Amino acid sequence: MPQAHELSAGDHSNNTQAGRDAVQAGHDVIQPRGDVYQFGLTYDQARQLTLDVFEANFLRMVGAAGDLVRDRVEQFIRDYLDQLQAVNPSALSGVQDPDVLKSIYVAQEGFARSGEEDLEKVLVDLLVDRTQQQDRELKALVLNEAIAALPRLSMKQRKSIAAIFIVRYTRRTQLSPLPDYYALLTKWLSPFIEMLSDRRADYEHIQSTGVGALSVVMWELNQSFAENARGFFTDGFDLDVVPEDFRQHLSDGQIFIKCIRNPSKIQINAASEQELPAIAAAKNLDLGQLEQLSKNGSMSHSEIQEDLVTHVPEMRRVYELWDAKHSAVKVFELTSAGKAIGHSYWQQVTGEKISPLDIWLA
Repeated sequence: MPQAHELSAGDHSNNTQAGRDAVQAGHDVIQPRGDVYQFGLTYDQARQLTLDVFEANFLRMVGAAGDLVRDRVEQFIRDYLDQLQAVNPSALSGVQDPDVLKSIYVAQEGFARSGEEDLEKVLVDLLVDRTQQQDRELKALVLNEAIAALPRLSMKQRKSIAAIFIVRYTRRTQLSPLPDYYALLTKWLSPFIEMLSDRRADYEHIQSTGVGALSVVMWELNQSFAENARGFFTDGFDLDVVPEDFRQHLSDGQIFIKCIRNPSKIQINAASEQELPAIAAAKNLDLGQLEQLSKNGSMSHSEIQEDLVTHVPEMRRVYELWDAKHSAVKVFELTSAGKAIGHSYWQQVTGEKISPLDIWLA
């Protein structure tokens, strides 16, 4: 019997070799021979290797249960390899990496036991990203942890992580018309917000998996919008509050634009306060003065809340949980692995090429 840390392939499996540096799939334990894999795998070889490893290591079931497990595993491997081949065909060789192979097995087992559609999609997304990491650096370790933790969470807990990630850790980097901003928030939140848990026990369990932690520090929701979406929540300012040194730039659209809420006034052309240092550096402006100017006309916290609830109905649920006595949501933080899970869900919702996970691991 293989040791606990080893993966073995079944007695009736095929052997797959990649030159001298190989991972062998036979009745012997999967063993790496060196750290570099000189030759790639074909799609069929990668499929057979992953199925062999699963068959040898998962509890063998008979009858309807066995058929169901096999169907789920074959579906998972097909979806995983199809996506991997679509985004980076050369990464198929990464399937031979023992560390990647272990994550593949963990993901297979998780979906085989669950069968939940959202779980499969996110596991596939994380696994495709993991397979493309050639070095066992931070991102690879974070993805390993996320893949291992995900099947240990309920759907409600997984979607709570996604909602927290979107509300707390994402922001727009460019200003847009207000209707577009509201529509985007609605698109991001609507698949998850009704699943956002109000039970402390859920967050305690998430904490036990290592993808989040209950903190003693309360996170202020309205303050976050006031900073991370400052450009959307301002009534603008008049020319007379602009410092003398800045007035020569009034016609520069990279610094000043008409206020999106009140076109009779102006505002700084930045969606959040995080964009201000780049503007100051590019235009040789005093950052302190620019930051202070950007706060002119800022809406109050209560005004921000009223505006969001009115235009993004999903935010009502968020505020209800934040305002609840002994709320766990407002003191919950995501670890790097939790951010990887939230990022993957966010990517599934947008269906677009969004900022890479690396930004949240910097």
